[in-house]
Parts: sequence; C-alpha cells; structure tokens
Amino acid sequence: MHLRAIKEMEITFRSGEENIRLEKGETIHTENSQKFTVADIEKIGQRAGIEVRKVLTDDNGWFSLSYYEKE
Repeated sequence: MHLRAIKEMEITFRSGEENIRLEKGETIHTENSQKFTVADIEKIGQRAGIEVRKVLTDDNGWFSLSYYEKE
C-alpha cells in the first residue's frame, strides 16, 4: 500500500533522525499485503503446531479470518 501526500509536508521524528520531506502527490510505501490460499493457511498452522478450525471469507474470497487452535 502507498499513501499519497495531498499537500507538501515534512515528517519529524522524535529520535532526532533526519526529517522526511514529501511533495504534494508524492507517495510513501507503508504496507505489503500477502495472499494465501486456505491450503497455505493450513500448512502454516501445521508448521506452528496449531490447527485451523475455521476460515471465514468474504463473498469474493479476497479476505479471510482464520481461527486456529493448539493441537
């Protein structure tokens, strides 16, 4: 995900690090989104020693919420 500056701005850090300046319209990368199939989710759970009890998804299958329990 990228956020786009709607005006020129300067970001100041409390730590005293160098400030970041953004021009109007400039974007800053803030997030990566990972895509997993239900099979991927189950494999991840198995590796961690937890079992998938339920996977809730939206109608398109684009988003999900996984409920795990310790085996």
